[in-house]
Amino acid sequence: MKAGEADLRELGRDLVKASYLKGDFVLRSGRRSNRYFDKFLFETDPVLLKRLGHHLAELVPNATQRLAAPELGAVLLGGAVSMETGLPLLLVRKEAKGYGT
Repeated sequence: MKAGEADLRELGRDLVKASYLKGDFVLRSGRRSNRYFDKFLFETDPVLLKRLGHHLAELVPNATQRLAAPELGAVLLGGAVSMETGLPLLLVRKEAKGYGT
């Protein structure tokens, strides 16, 4: 196994350790589950977010000029990749705002 693969496996284990929950959960669909992966738990951990941003930045093609992230769901991840690559980040809204920019 290459060093990069080992780092990625370790990151995966750390993400699961931080965000995998067992309990009684009602999902967005209304269905129930006894397992849940809460991405906000790792996204609010600066060490994990930085590590994930580093690995995701390696996937960005060289000719990329800007990054884009959908509002709420990927803003923190997009920001981490933006800081790692130095590329500007665009936030994509679900619908236009009636005020501001």
